[in-house]
Amino acid sequence: MNRRTYLGTIGASVTALAGCTALGESNTTPSTQEPSDSGCSDNLQPLAINFEEDYNVRHGTAHGFELTASPETVSLGGRLTFRLENTTNQVQTTPNKELFAIQKRIDGAWKHLFYVDESHGYDANAVVHEPGGGFKWSFSVTREGLSTEGHHICSDIVPGKYRFVYFWMNGSDEQSGKAVAVQFTVKE
Repeated sequence: MNRRTYLGTIGASVTALAGCTALGESNTTPSTQEPSDSGCSDNLQPLAINFEEDYNVRHGTAHGFELTASPETVSLGGRLTFRLENTTNQVQTTPNKELFAIQKRIDGAWKHLFYVDESHGYDANAVVHEPGGGFKWSFSVTREGLSTEGHHICSDIVPGKYRFVYFWMNGSDEQSGKAVAVQFTVKE
């Protein structure tokens, strides 16, 4: 595929994603954590993105990218860094770095931790990643540390298995979206 066709495909994908919001009817497995007076206001709703049905989620290396967590096991209150790296020899394009979710493994299923405002949507401006390029996220492993602008965690973080998921729209009809995820463990 030549560069002009590739960029046109990405532009169409980004345009399609630009109107997406994180709310709505979904079979997603929202968090079992309810907003509380200590953490979230009444106008927040669980993130409603169904990765199992709407995205081709792969762990570790997929879709031309590698997603890593460092360290893979972290203590409550510790520092955790995620890196998304273009592992191909070609330029790759994704939306911006705010398209991520954090989920906890509860009763054998991944549950969203994020709550979002009713009017929350994603800005899907395209970002070009040269080979070896990508994104980096760094967080303190606390409710406040993992909450970001637009994404709120309403309950304390407890020991257990979690995953960080970066997602974007696919430019083809194969599936509606792509996602790469990495698991990490939180301990006392």
